[in-house]
Amino acid sequence: MWFWIIYILSCLCITIFFFSFLPSKWKLPFFILFITLVITPTTIEVSSDNLAPAISIFLYDLIFEKNLSYKSLRVLLLSIPINLLILFVILRLKRKFF
Repeated sequence: MWFWIIYILSCLCITIFFFSFLPSKWKLPFFILFITLVITPTTIEVSSDNLAPAISIFLYDLIFEKNLSYKSLRVLLLSIPINLLILFVILRLKRKFF
């Protein structure tokens, strides 16, 4: 539990720092996309309840096990479009009403 809190806070700090240099038009979409990529969890093994970031699991499988498995990226295939759709709706509503 503490690992995830520290991990999420450090990812937020790093992304806020790096994306502060982008133009304001692109800050929010890139911020949402990067946070989704970095924080989305998946199980480490099929029978395990332990969670880890999906990108890390994919890279560890690719580098150390030399196994190109997309099992860990399935979660990202769901979370990225959902988050981008929510972002699109929020930006449209903001533009229309505010």
